[in-house]
Amino acid sequence: MKSLLYIIFLITINLIYFTSNAQVADSLNLLLDDTVLIEQPLLPSKMLITKRLLWGKHGFMRFTGIMPLNAENRVKEMKIRRLMLISHQALGAATFLSMVGTGITGQMLYNEKIKKSTHEAFADATNIGYGIVAFEALFSPPPLISKRNKKWSNIDWHKMFAVIHFTGMITTNILSEKAEGGKPWKQAHRASAIVTGVAFTAAIISIKF
Repeated sequence: MKSLLYIIFLITINLIYFTSNAQVADSLNLLLDDTVLIEQPLLPSKMLITKRLLWGKHGFMRFTGIMPLNAENRVKEMKIRRLMLISHQALGAATFLSMVGTGITGQMLYNEKIKKSTHEAFADATNIGYGIVAFEALFSPPPLISKRNKKWSNIDWHKMFAVIHFTGMITTNILSEKAEGGKPWKQAHRASAIVTGVAFTAAIISIKF
């Protein structure tokens, strides 16, 4: 079982590592192109609110003077973005394994074969890993451009699944507090965890395909 999980981990790491490298390298190469700098704004027209608050034209990093908006700093931001996205995907794979462990121990706890503390340890590791992964996705510097092909892409799939598993993580944690209330609560908690796990797995796979 450990060998299988290790193999899955290595495969997942390699797939997402090379995918994230290619995506960020494209933005970095564009930014280093002087022609693009003349024709292209330094910030995309559309950004997540979290990115705008931190990296927008009047965001925290700008008005505090930590990272003024200019071409030189945008190059630095692309490098930061690259590191954060690689970490995001690598930790995502580790969180996936922790999530699998949480599911297995949860079922064992449901069948009264292990102590609650064992399941809680896996759940805590999953929550911590997920929190870091979410932070990196929400607060990494924005890409150079936001304009993409109007056709539905793998990034769109990834974002859709992200909304599902983010909602699922919150719901699962809330229901975990209710699980002591009886079988209906336990079943609801388990169902939410399964949906979250499936959505999280789909989000990882969608990045590649």
